Amino acid sequence: MIRRSRTLLLPGLCALLLLGAGVAAAQDTVDATGPGACAITTLNSCATVTVTYNRTDTSPLRSASVTFSLSPELELCVDAATSIVQGSLLAGAAWQVIDNGGGSYTVDQSVLGGGGSCGPTTGGVLFTVEVKASGSAALTDTGTLSIVAADARDCGDPFTTLTADAGLAASVDIDREGPAAVGDLATSPVLSGNDVDGLTGINVGFTVPGDAIVVRVYAKGYGNYPEYDDVAVPVITAPVDDADALANGWTLTGLGAPGVDEPASRDYWYYVMFTEDACGNVSAVSNVSLGTLSYHLGDVTDGVTPGTGDNAIDVSDLSAFGAAYGTVDGDGDYQNYLDVGPTADNSTNGLPETDNAIQFEDLVIFSIKYGAVSKP
Repeated sequence: MIRRSRTLLLPGLCALLLLGAGVAAAQDTVDATGPGACAITTLNSCATVTVTYNRTDTSPLRSASVTFSLSPELELCVDAATSIVQGSLLAGAAWQVIDNGGGSYTVDQSVLGGGGSCGPTTGGVLFTVEVKASGSAALTDTGTLSIVAADARDCGDPFTTLTADAGLAASVDIDREGPAAVGDLATSPVLSGNDVDGLTGINVGFTVPGDAIVVRVYAKGYGNYPEYDDVAVPVITAPVDDADALANGWTLTGLGAPGVDEPASRDYWYYVMFTEDACGNVSAVSNVSLGTLSYHLGDVTDGVTPGTGDNAIDVSDLSAFGAAYGTVDGDGDYQNYLDVGPTADNSTNGLPETDNAIQFEDLVIFSIKYGAVSKP
């Protein structure tokens, strides 16, 4: 059974002239025009379809009636009273929308009064329709708004039926699926070729999804350099989206592709990333990379200022270490930046698990790193 509900949009109007069937003519059509690519996305839930009366004759237009239907992939954004908006061609005319049920609607318009040039003599926009993806639409899909019937009358008395063929349908592109989440994000320290500021680069590698055109990589430090284990172990969790990342201490890097990032401070850094496609759909978050140091363990002086490295481990670093060897936290010669071992994985690039003593564990790391890394 067809449900018919009427929405009267001009207060005080009791009824409109019932319009008859249109006379076919190839040159005058009522066409629907879609909004183009990326019409409905995760960022834009509604799209506008424009219904236009394209005319070649110049007879004054009093009344027009258009019936259109939505394919199952589409529905009105709100309701007929809100989502179907009168256009400029018959602006101010009496106006009524009939919900025929099943995604079909009839839009009737008529200029009130008589005499003179009561209506426009050219074509133009009859109305627009705001549509969204229906519950049955796939994440990537195409919906259609089709013109089912069209009718128009001039201003004469008796009036004349004008040509108004049902014309082009509008396709509405639905794309609400972002690129696949990156699952191979990996980092490693840059051991040579760094500058002399005591901060090293971090290689950040990943595979960019084929439909991604934007890459955003975020970094977050472990915190509490150089004695990482003197505070509670931080919980490094993957952010839900970009806003969540920024709100929870992740910093946007300058990487737009695999490459080298140099953080602004010494720390043990983690990375995540999002990608975005041409429609603005954003991927889910990537895997969280394993932590990576942004400096060389054992690089403790630039030869002038203790505690400031130069991305080389040489005799000046070993001399500073030797001067404090055998001290513990609280001794006058103890310096916490010299306490670099042991590390969590027993490697020279791992997270230091400091023990507040300058002794054998630290000597092992200084010895292995001595001369093994280089600045430019």
